[in-house]
Amino acid sequence: MTGLRLRRVLGTWNLLPVLVVLAIVAAGFAGDRWRAAPPPEAASLDLPTPAFGPANFEAALADADRHIELGREKLRRAPRDWTSFEVLANGLMVRARLTGDYSDWAEARRLLDVGMAMAPKASGPVVANATLALSTHRLAVAERALKTIEGAAVPPDRGQMAGMAGLSGDIAFYRGDMSAARRQYARGKGLGGGSAIDFRLAVLAAAQARFADADAAIWRSVSGSRQHTPQMLAQAALRLGAHALSRGEWHSAELWFTRANQLFPGYWLIAAHRVQARALRGDATAAEQMAAIAASSNSAEAMDATAMLFRQRGDGLNSRRWSGRAAVLWKERLRLLPEAAYGHAVEHELAFGDSATALDLALRNVAQRPYGEARLLLASALLMNNRPQDALDEIARAEASGWRSAPLYALKAEAAALAGRPEAAEVARAAAVRINPQIFHPRTPLIWFSHG
Repeated sequence: MTGLRLRRVLGTWNLLPVLVVLAIVAAGFAGDRWRAAPPPEAASLDLPTPAFGPANFEAALADADRHIELGREKLRRAPRDWTSFEVLANGLMVRARLTGDYSDWAEARRLLDVGMAMAPKASGPVVANATLALSTHRLAVAERALKTIEGAAVPPDRGQMAGMAGLSGDIAFYRGDMSAARRQYARGKGLGGGSAIDFRLAVLAAAQARFADADAAIWRSVSGSRQHTPQMLAQAALRLGAHALSRGEWHSAELWFTRANQLFPGYWLIAAHRVQARALRGDATAAEQMAAIAASSNSAEAMDATAMLFRQRGDGLNSRRWSGRAAVLWKERLRLLPEAAYGHAVEHELAFGDSATALDLALRNVAQRPYGEARLLLASALLMNNRPQDALDEIARAEASGWRSAPLYALKAEAAALAGRPEAAEVARAAAVRINPQIFHPRTPLIWFSHG
């Protein structure tokens, strides 16, 4: 999912003592309007009952494996039919979303490239190609795919047009044009777009610190007569928990992550969110719990989270061991799908790696997707390289696009302080605490999943 790790601000550059003082100064802002009106639905955990689909992660993974095997058989039987390549690629993408395995994404990309080359002009696996391109952060490829759909001999139907509007909104969002993204999502809703559009609207609203709107969009996505799988409902619970984290409501977030696990048990990503929540309330065994998840899932993100938990506990040996394992995986991911890996690899370098490498990857990342989150990562890398004014410039670009978050203002406060602008730093600190009263809490750097 798919952002800025606040720990880049807290603790990575030996700034934690400064920020602890700032937290004391800012504590008086904790009861302002950002906390005054929580979303009315957020108190309830009553998501609908799943209507169909695999009941847990293991069953979903088995379904994906079956889909892939059927795709491979179809390709063996009809190697000159572009639909064979599409079927197999779609199965690989389903599994990749479950496991985070970049080799599946990379194979799907190769298959779709062949399918597109094989198909007649203005046909082929265009929708799958656009979806994959967005998932792997290749906006230009996604744009070309949408143009191909628009120029097809058979015009898209209303449902397809709604889907295209959603994809167009995604491209605008990641290009840093949040107004255009909102317009495209509204067009998709007008064309009858359903849960997928509502999820997109939630992402957009959360990126602007409009958490009541973000929660409302998630609740719309699961309301009415729509039927959902356990995985879809668990994703809704994860999103609601993420919004709670961004507001600093850690207990509420943990309840949502627990609800997600009840809906779709066995999913390593949900388990990681739950361990993270335990760490925030001081569970001394969180590092070992996250390490078990990292080992079983082979997730580089979980390895980085494990390294951070061990670092926070003062266990440098285990922290270095897990960050080293993550570094190997990030190197492989950068080889397989560099555009998809840039942002996460920046985060790894900011926390555990090299300042020059972090800056190089951050520049590549923002060139691919110049939206608010990428600009904040670049600002973090610039600060790590002792360039506070350049960092402030990137933060200003993120703000101008409409991006709003507690990490943005916390980062702005640090950059302003290092640039010798104490008054601007104080204003930014107050803005950060208005959005998230926990932003300067000593445990906030432990938030590795669903941060913002």
